[in-house]
Amino acid sequence: MIFVHRDADREGASARRAEIAAAAAGSGLLEPVVPVIPVRHLEAWLLLSEGEIRRAVGRPKGSAPLSLPSLREVEKKDCKAILRRALVEAGETSGRRRQKADTEAAFSAYRKILLERLDIDGPVRELPSWRALEADIRTAVSRLMSARSEGG
Repeated sequence: MIFVHRDADREGASARRAEIAAAAAGSGLLEPVVPVIPVRHLEAWLLLSEGEIRRAVGRPKGSAPLSLPSLREVEKKDCKAILRRALVEAGETSGRRRQKADTEAAFSAYRKILLERLDIDGPVRELPSWRALEADIRTAVSRLMSARSEGG
């Protein structure tokens, strides 16, 4: 099974899904391809747990306001910018430490931590993009199981 990540961005999930399917078909892959298509950015999935954001930056008991979007609005926002700002704010630092926390390297490291800790049974399951991913995984697994039972 191959997972292909592509943000929907302006083109939309359907266009990205078609793009991935065409590329997979053109490459001659035999393995099922599972499209991973967050509506705008993968970061939307990471904005759903204020506690995890605070833990990722080492301030689990922090109290700085993070201004995170609601579950209903998260897929409509510029999630990458919101997450970056929230991570800096959650660190509750100033001066050089704040500047260091606001680098691409720090953002990438924190995002990796959040992805590793993503609660797949939590609020992310409410998002249409996540539900589509789960359905695509079920379909791919079913195809694999059918191929195995047919001897292929």
